Amino acid sequence: MAYKFSMLLSLVFLVFAFMLAGDITIVSSIRSELDNLALTVSYRLARDGYLSADALTLIEDFGARLVAIDDDQPAFGQTVRFILGKDYDPLLISKDTVTITVKGAAIVGYIV
Repeated sequence: MAYKFSMLLSLVFLVFAFMLAGDITIVSSIRSELDNLALTVSYRLARDGYLSADALTLIEDFGARLVAIDDDQPAFGQTVRFILGKDYDPLLISKDTVTITVKGAAIVGYIV
């Protein structure tokens, strides 16, 4: 009897461990996507000098949103900082929706 109870209990713990591992993997994947998107947006900011409609469409296509931006119309050589965010409804980490954010920066007119 104790063997069966311990087997059921270990399976419950195993399911929770898999759910936690899934949450961590998905959060890591979303953060990588946002980091890549931030690099693309900062390149376009540096090249164009402003946040164009194409960049905003690109952000929306990824399911992300522009949380904050320092300056919409920066001058040449000015550093623009922005934050991209995406919501995630986790399985186990939290009961509420988690917002994953990535900060980015670009120097207008400076393309490497």
